[in-house]
Amino acid sequence: MSTGSAGRPTRLLFDARYIRTDFHDGISRFSAELARAVQDAAVQDAASGAGLDVVFLIHDEAQRASLPEGARTLTIHAPTSWREPFTALILNRHRPDAVFSPMQTIGSLGRRFRLILTLHDTIYYRHRTPPRDLPAAVRFGWRLFHLSYLPQRLVLNRADVVATVSETSRRQFAAVRLTKRPVVVIANAPQDLAELLPAGRRGRIAARPCRLDRHPPSHPSRHRRGRRRGRPHARRSRRGTSSTWAPSCRTRTSRRSCAGWPACPSTRCTC
Repeated sequence: MSTGSAGRPTRLLFDARYIRTDFHDGISRFSAELARAVQDAAVQDAASGAGLDVVFLIHDEAQRASLPEGARTLTIHAPTSWREPFTALILNRHRPDAVFSPMQTIGSLGRRFRLILTLHDTIYYRHRTPPRDLPAAVRFGWRLFHLSYLPQRLVLNRADVVATVSETSRRQFAAVRLTKRPVVVIANAPQDLAELLPAGRRGRIAARPCRLDRHPPSHPSRHRRGRRRGRPHARRSRRGTSSTWAPSCRTRTSRRSCAGWPACPSTRCTC
């Protein structure tokens, strides 16, 4: 990790204001898990002699509970505050080298630091209903914002780098020319669920990791014919279970019969 100005460690402000204090939604989980990874990287850099100084932005003291142990925080306004368009002017006082936000709406007016914004997907251009927990004025602005790609282009082009969560999203951005900035993927990933399983099954899951196959059976019509003829391997799953293709063995299996369930709730698990 390179050092910041005047030979000091690189100072990164991580926007953790989207972490919920009741339960995680998608962006809250993304923020909390990425915050843990960034803090771990900072500790490793310090041990190797490199410099990374990470400070997490919060607006509620209760958000500390979802941050890594020993994390340093800076309390500012909520992301729905009227002050949000002027956030960069507030952060300039703390002399960051870079600011990362898990959303794209943080104010950048007059910034004197590198800025990484995140856009997760383009779903709100197809389904414009905003989250119901937002204030009425914010929900109204949300709808107006997504009537055209132009506001989003203006917002994303303010950044130095744009992050997203999948290659699919990156392709969607490119298809509609959503930004001129480099787009990097910080992929969503499943949480380690092994610790939530009964103790007797943890070793079994670890010894037999879930294998995922992205390709469906080469001849699914054969399976449909087999089901009509009553072949045992092609029977419908019982009510209440979901069945999935298992490409490695070319059979149709129930998720609940999979040794990796629920640690690998894939639609194509081949455990």
